[in-house]
Amino acid sequence: MREKAKKHFRIPLNRANKIALNFTGGYRSGVQIDRNAPKRTYKYTKKDCDLILGIDTRTSECYIIPIEDIQEWGNTKSLSQLQHYKENWQILIDLALE
Repeated sequence: MREKAKKHFRIPLNRANKIALNFTGGYRSGVQIDRNAPKRTYKYTKKDCDLILGIDTRTSECYIIPIEDIQEWGNTKSLSQLQHYKENWQILIDLALE
């Protein structure tokens, strides 16, 4: 029996707010963080991750978005415009089979 290659993905988890999903990282958090420190936010690129997993915390629905797809977009996109990615686990399967 032939063994299948194992593939690992770099996937940031981003919580969606009520209407949109954000494609940025590097936010400061926690009470110990100096609020006067410069912002280090950035938009995710292929250097950072392979795909983004957005989670709507109100419904527990997941949005599986390949990093290539967000490159033409701004830093956020409304959930209504991301319906193709909602619970579309076939995207992850297809990436794993590449």
